Amino acid sequence: MASSQEDFIATYNQTLEVLLSPQLLQNLNNFSEIIEQQRKRMVSIFQMEDLYKMKLKEDTFSHELKYVSHKGCHYLLQV
Repeated sequence: MASSQEDFIATYNQTLEVLLSPQLLQNLNNFSEIIEQQRKRMVSIFQMEDLYKMKLKEDTFSHELKYVSHKGCHYLLQV
């Protein structure tokens, strides 16, 4: 059985595929539209409270994460 941290990382990576897609990065003004189009591909929606509860180690990711809110849901972006 995968740990919650492993589940988090797998889901995070799948979500990043959508959030960092070339289509989205070419025009960030279309963020809402792209998210709506790609929502089915997203495995889960990250809730802020759940993220804080996980208390991931600082070295889990080699890059910074940015929280983005869209229609009451929270997503992670690599910055």
